Amino acid sequence: MSKKINYQVLHKHSSYSTTELASLLKVSRHTVHYWVNNCGLKPINPNDHGWIFDGEVMKSFLKAKLKRFKVKLKDDELYCLSCRIGRRGIEESIDLEYTGKKVGANYVDQINIHGVCVTCGHKCRRLTTSNRIGEFLKHYPGYTK
Repeated sequence: MSKKINYQVLHKHSSYSTTELASLLKVSRHTVHYWVNNCGLKPINPNDHGWIFDGEVMKSFLKAKLKRFKVKLKDDELYCLSCRIGRRGIEESIDLEYTGKKVGANYVDQINIHGVCVTCGHKCRRLTTSNRIGEFLKHYPGYTK
């Protein structure tokens, strides 16, 4: 399973060796080699023995890699952890969990919405705020606390 890699530690005007990249991104050297051989990452000079990577190319590669997994949800959808797409939840299974955190410029309450997928029956989740919870709940008129 892949993990989210913090590409913000890289500087776009710098160049990095394989070992430097691995230590900065907290991955193994073998992961960097895998990216070159199988995922399309290009070193500055691929024929050299020690690969050197441009910081800007590396950042754009990692941004694109992370972007592939993003899913845009509609107002009535939860993210199904099994289907890995947005799905409606079973109305009786919807549960709101207030995290106790304040987010955004207005410091509004953060809410975790849990439910069960209509299609596969597995867990679904969505993170929202107290400002936007009404937009979600209007699609689930039978919801009761």
